Amino acid sequence: MTRAVKLHYVLRILLSYKGQSTGCQCRDAEPDRILGYCTLCAMAVSQGEVPEAARKHIPRYPLLSCTLIGRLAVARDQQGQRLGSILLADALQRAFESASTVGSSMVIVDALDEAAAGFYAAHGFVRLPDSLRLVMPMRQAGRGSER
Repeated sequence: MTRAVKLHYVLRILLSYKGQSTGCQCRDAEPDRILGYCTLCAMAVSQGEVPEAARKHIPRYPLLSCTLIGRLAVARDQQGQRLGSILLADALQRAFESASTVGSSMVIVDALDEAAAGFYAAHGFVRLPDSLRLVMPMRQAGRGSER
Protein backbone atom coordinates (compact mmCIF):
# COMPACT_ATOMS: atom_id res chain seq x y z
CA MET A 1 0.00 0.00 0.00
CA THR A 2 1.44 3.38 -0.99
CA ARG A 3 1.97 6.22 1.41
CA ALA A 4 -0.65 8.26 -0.49
CA VAL A 5 -3.27 5.57 0.16
CA LYS A 6 -2.25 5.26 3.81
CA LEU A 7 -2.75 9.00 4.27
CA HIS A 8 -6.29 8.69 2.87
CA TYR A 9 -6.01 11.23 0.12
CA VAL A 10 -9.25 12.12 -1.51
CA LEU A 11 -9.81 13.53 -4.94
CA ARG A 12 -12.30 16.33 -5.13
CA ILE A 13 -13.59 17.52 -8.46
CA LEU A 14 -14.07 21.26 -8.51
CA LEU A 15 -16.49 23.18 -10.68
CA SER A 16 -15.46 23.68 -14.28
CA TYR A 17 -13.67 26.94 -14.88
CA LYS A 18 -13.74 28.45 -18.38
CA GLY A 19 -14.37 25.08 -19.98
CA GLN A 20 -11.62 23.30 -18.05
CA SER A 21 -12.23 20.32 -15.82
CA THR A 22 -10.25 20.85 -12.64
CA GLY A 23 -9.37 18.39 -9.88
CA CYS A 24 -7.41 18.71 -6.69
CA GLN A 25 -6.14 16.47 -3.93
CA CYS A 26 -6.57 17.26 -0.26
CA ARG A 27 -5.89 15.32 2.93
CA ASP A 28 -8.98 14.46 4.99
CA ALA A 29 -7.42 16.12 8.06
CA GLU A 30 -6.66 19.33 6.09
CA PRO A 31 -9.54 19.80 3.62
CA ASP A 32 -8.67 23.46 2.95
CA ARG A 33 -5.06 22.73 1.97
CA ILE A 34 -4.58 21.77 -1.67
CA LEU A 35 -1.79 19.24 -2.10
CA GLY A 36 -1.99 19.04 -5.87
CA TYR A 37 -4.23 19.82 -8.81
CA CYS A 38 -4.72 19.22 -12.52
CA THR A 39 -6.78 20.72 -15.33
CA LEU A 40 -8.10 19.26 -18.55
CA CYS A 41 -9.35 21.11 -21.62
CA ALA A 42 -10.12 20.39 -25.25
CA MET A 43 -7.81 21.36 -28.09
CA ALA A 44 -6.96 20.38 -31.66
CA VAL A 45 -3.62 19.55 -33.29
CA SER A 46 -2.63 18.91 -36.89
CA GLN A 47 -1.94 15.36 -38.05
CA GLY A 48 1.70 16.32 -38.66
CA GLU A 49 2.24 17.07 -34.97
CA VAL A 50 1.56 13.46 -34.00
CA PRO A 51 4.57 11.11 -33.80
CA GLU A 52 4.61 8.00 -35.98
CA ALA A 53 4.34 5.74 -32.94
CA ALA A 54 0.95 7.26 -32.06
CA ARG A 55 -0.52 7.67 -35.57
CA LYS A 56 -1.74 4.08 -35.91
CA HIS A 57 -4.22 4.64 -33.06
CA ILE A 58 -5.82 7.89 -34.26
CA PRO A 59 -8.19 8.89 -37.09
CA ARG A 60 -6.78 10.34 -40.32
CA TYR A 61 -8.30 13.84 -40.13
CA PRO A 62 -6.33 17.04 -40.85
CA LEU A 63 -7.09 18.31 -37.33
CA LEU A 64 -7.40 15.96 -34.38
CA SER A 65 -9.48 16.65 -31.31
CA CYS A 66 -7.37 16.11 -28.18
CA THR A 67 -7.53 16.54 -24.43
CA LEU A 68 -4.83 18.78 -23.00
CA ILE A 69 -3.56 18.34 -19.47
CA GLY A 70 -3.16 22.09 -19.01
CA ARG A 71 -1.71 21.98 -15.53
CA LEU A 72 -0.63 19.24 -13.15
CA ALA A 73 1.17 20.28 -10.00
CA VAL A 74 1.93 19.02 -6.50
CA ALA A 75 2.82 21.16 -3.48
CA ARG A 76 6.59 21.26 -2.99
CA ASP A 77 6.47 19.67 0.46
CA GLN A 78 4.34 16.80 -0.91
CA GLN A 79 6.51 15.93 -3.92
CA GLY A 80 8.01 12.45 -4.07
CA GLN A 81 4.94 10.79 -2.53
CA ARG A 82 3.36 9.69 -5.86
CA LEU A 83 0.64 12.33 -5.71
CA GLY A 84 1.51 13.43 -9.24
CA SER A 85 1.03 9.86 -10.44
CA ILE A 86 -2.34 9.68 -8.70
CA LEU A 87 -3.46 12.97 -10.25
CA LEU A 88 -2.22 11.87 -13.68
CA ALA A 89 -4.07 8.55 -13.43
CA ASP A 90 -7.26 10.40 -12.53
CA ALA A 91 -6.77 12.90 -15.37
CA LEU A 92 -6.25 10.07 -17.87
CA GLN A 93 -9.33 8.26 -16.63
CA ARG A 94 -11.48 11.41 -16.89
CA ALA A 95 -10.08 12.14 -20.36
CA PHE A 96 -10.89 8.60 -21.50
CA GLU A 97 -14.39 8.67 -20.03
CA SER A 98 -15.23 11.90 -21.87
CA ALA A 99 -13.43 11.01 -25.12
CA SER A 100 -16.43 9.54 -26.91
CA THR A 101 -18.56 12.54 -25.99
CA VAL A 102 -16.08 15.21 -27.08
CA GLY A 103 -14.41 13.18 -29.86
CA SER A 104 -10.94 13.29 -28.34
CA SER A 105 -8.42 10.87 -29.84
CA MET A 106 -5.37 11.55 -27.66
CA VAL A 107 -4.07 13.23 -24.51
CA ILE A 108 -1.44 15.95 -24.82
CA VAL A 109 0.79 17.58 -22.24
CA ASP A 110 3.25 20.45 -22.57
CA ALA A 111 5.91 19.70 -19.95
CA LEU A 112 7.49 22.66 -18.18
CA ASP A 113 11.01 21.22 -18.23
CA GLU A 114 13.06 18.07 -18.83
CA ALA A 115 12.23 16.62 -15.41
CA ALA A 116 8.50 16.97 -16.06
CA ALA A 117 8.93 15.48 -19.56
CA GLY A 118 10.66 12.50 -17.94
CA PHE A 119 7.75 12.09 -15.53
CA TYR A 120 5.23 11.93 -18.37
CA ALA A 121 7.44 9.66 -20.49
CA ALA A 122 7.72 7.26 -17.54
CA HIS A 123 3.91 7.10 -17.55
CA GLY A 124 3.69 6.13 -21.22
CA PHE A 125 3.60 9.46 -23.07
CA VAL A 126 5.56 9.75 -26.33
CA ARG A 127 7.68 12.85 -26.73
CA LEU A 128 7.53 14.92 -29.90
CA PRO A 129 10.93 15.61 -31.45
CA ASP A 130 12.70 18.78 -30.34
CA SER A 131 9.96 19.88 -27.94
CA LEU A 132 8.57 19.42 -24.47
CA ARG A 133 5.19 18.29 -25.85
CA LEU A 134 4.23 14.68 -25.20
CA VAL A 135 1.23 12.70 -26.44
CA MET A 136 -0.65 9.53 -25.54
CA PRO A 137 -3.30 7.88 -27.74
CA MET A 138 -6.68 7.78 -25.99
CA ARG A 139 -6.77 4.00 -26.37
CA GLN A 140 -3.64 3.80 -24.20
CA ALA A 141 -5.06 6.29 -21.68
CA GLY A 142 -8.11 4.02 -21.36
CA ARG A 143 -6.05 0.99 -20.44
CA GLY A 144 -5.41 2.44 -17.00
CA SER A 145 -9.12 3.00 -16.37
CA GLU A 146 -9.92 -0.64 -17.15
CA ARG A 147 -7.90 -1.90 -14.17
